[in-house]
Amino acid sequence: MAKNSKIIVGIDEVGRGPLAGPVLACAITQIVSHSEGVERPKNLNGRDSKQLSPKQREEIYEILKKDPLVEWGIGRVGEKVIDKINIFQATKLAMEKAV
Repeated sequence: MAKNSKIIVGIDEVGRGPLAGPVLACAITQIVSHSEGVERPKNLNGRDSKQLSPKQREEIYEILKKDPLVEWGIGRVGEKVIDKINIFQATKLAMEKAV
């Protein structure tokens, strides 16, 4: 990786609580200085995907899918572990697994 490179990491979770099943986290990384010439999402209103329309989310997905320097991962922690370590710790663990 070049000296002037930056890595951007985004992470989020879903499914908090043993009643809802497992907690899942997804992480995405992108090396931005090497992605010159790669199309960028436009008109992002906020950082939360829930604030975007389904069409905007689909457009962003298609753009990121084309970038060879974008990687992603998913972490999952099941209900039994949530019961043992609590939802906060389980969420952190799912995020660690995703990265």
